[in-house]
Amino acid sequence: MFLLDLAILAVALAAVRNEIFLGWGVSGFTRPVMWAVDITNFVFWVGIAHCGTLVSAVLFLFRSHFRRAVYRVPRR
Repeated sequence: MFLLDLAILAVALAAVRNEIFLGWGVSGFTRPVMWAVDITNFVFWVGIAHCGTLVSAVLFLFRSHFRRAVYRVPRR
C-alpha cells in the first residue's frame, strides 16, 4: 500500500510540475472556458458533501434502525 501511495504521489507531483512549466492551459484554463477544471472539481466535491449531509439528516429524521450500527463503531 505504501508503494501504491508513493506512485500516486509521484503522478500528482509530475502533474503539478507539468502545470508549473507549461502553464494553466494544461488544466483547462483556455478560451472560451475560463472557469476550467478547478472550479468544476470544487463544485463536485461540495455537492458530494451536501449529499452525505442530506442522507444523514433523512436517516436521523426517519429514525432508521439500520443506522445504529454506525453509532456502535468505537471512537478513540
